[in-house]
Amino acid sequence: MSKRKKTALYKQFQHEGGFVGLPRRVFNSPQYKSLSLAARCVLDELQNLHMPSRNGRIVFSVENAMSALGKSYNTASHAFRELEKMGFIERSLEADYTKGNAREWRLTYEACNGREPTDDWKAITVKQDE
Repeated sequence: MSKRKKTALYKQFQHEGGFVGLPRRVFNSPQYKSLSLAARCVLDELQNLHMPSRNGRIVFSVENAMSALGKSYNTASHAFRELEKMGFIERSLEADYTKGNAREWRLTYEACNGREPTDDWKAITVKQDE
């Protein structure tokens, strides 16, 4: 019998184009589970745009969210407000419509500018279903 050449396990599961990951401490939290589906989707889109060197400068407008989610302006803007209220994102730069600049965001559960995450979402208490 011929021996099969073994392929390293990490090479068997390579994902073309990379992957988008949400930390388990966030995913399993009651704060995350209490978010609406639209807010979770917007957070996924922000996580997709996140790079360690860019946190705090993630440009993603309500119009971008509308297009990505296929939802209305009200649904998309409500999702951003919900994420801010729950402490998952923070506005780092306000929009300037006269210059055509969208808001810039920071993910509070990721490091930013060499500083540890602030994890603002942990301070929010939510009712858990029993």
